[in-house]
Amino acid sequence: MSNFPQNAVYDNQIGKVAKVSPMRELAASDPTRLCGTAFFGAVKDTNFWAQTDINAGATITQGSAQVLMATGAASAGAGTQYVSIRTARYMSGMANFFRGVVRVLDTGVAGNARRWGAFTPGGLGGVVPQNGAYFELTGTTFNAVVCKGGGPTAKASAAWDVPFTLDTNVHTYEIWYTSSKVWFFVDDILRYTHNAATATWSAQRTVNTSLQNLNTAITQDIQMEVRSACIYSFSHPGSECTYKYVTAGTNACKNGPGRLHRIVINSGAGTSLSVYDNPTGAGTVIAVLDTSAPQCIEFDCPFFTGLTVIASGTVACTVIYE
Repeated sequence: MSNFPQNAVYDNQIGKVAKVSPMRELAASDPTRLCGTAFFGAVKDTNFWAQTDINAGATITQGSAQVLMATGAASAGAGTQYVSIRTARYMSGMANFFRGVVRVLDTGVAGNARRWGAFTPGGLGGVVPQNGAYFELTGTTFNAVVCKGGGPTAKASAAWDVPFTLDTNVHTYEIWYTSSKVWFFVDDILRYTHNAATATWSAQRTVNTSLQNLNTAITQDIQMEVRSACIYSFSHPGSECTYKYVTAGTNACKNGPGRLHRIVINSGAGTSLSVYDNPTGAGTVIAVLDTSAPQCIEFDCPFFTGLTVIASGTVACTVIYE
């Protein structure tokens, strides 16, 4: 800290000092939630979460402002996964963070793995972590993990910069990440920092909020309680807009996540306009618009995989997005 001014606002955990703008304003921003939701009531919301159960007996039940993830004991290799439908867009020059309030009901069982964090699963059975960062209790070992292209790099909690011993109490877990570093916090204490000094730590940083409770071959009911799990941006997720003038046919606007602000229809009587959350013009439909009259249609909604606009005939419109 000796290199910083004496009265600087300084975080001695991450080694960063706050900055002031040329107009003497503190450079600060309010976190914005990108994906994940509170667990309200007893009915799981399939608009925001996708559940994957492996073998018989695995369940996710919601109630008392949390979800209980249980493998059940009915069959070997049972497990369950809960993944946010939305992805958390990562934007250059900004930092994202995962925050979860989680309780495990034991301190580890051989043949079981529980994971929570900011990562995208896939691969065999759709549950193998592919990219991102997460906490993992595998057997009796508690890890901080970064994963790139399906290849995890784990650091056991006993070897963290500030070691942590897992217990059966609830704890608050946070993972802050940028393109060069990943910080792992437990109960507001920085425990471990992963430095991506020579290679990227993940093949992509636009990821999901993901929760897993998976057995390999044991017939034992292993449980995990999750009170909240979300990914946030450390700033408002806005950026300078761009636009595309759309006429006829398929118009690919963007490959990757962004935000659709508005569509201005200039002309196009008798035709329609289909808007897709997809880079190739298929899959999830955002809207199908009637272009019979000039109008400005406001959306201000995120898209998560890409943006494509398809005109059924000749139309003239302007798509404004980022």
